[in-house]
Amino acid sequence: MHADGFTGFNSLFGEGLAKEQACMVHVRRKFVDGFERDG
Repeated sequence: MHADGFTGFNSLFGEGLAKEQACMVHVRRKFVDGFERDG
């Protein structure tokens, strides 16, 4: 299942449940946030 980082989706994923396909826009945002914070 394709999902973003919304914590309400956490119960859908895990052992014996759906496999998560992370949204690359949200992954990129984490890198940008880290770069802005740490340089």
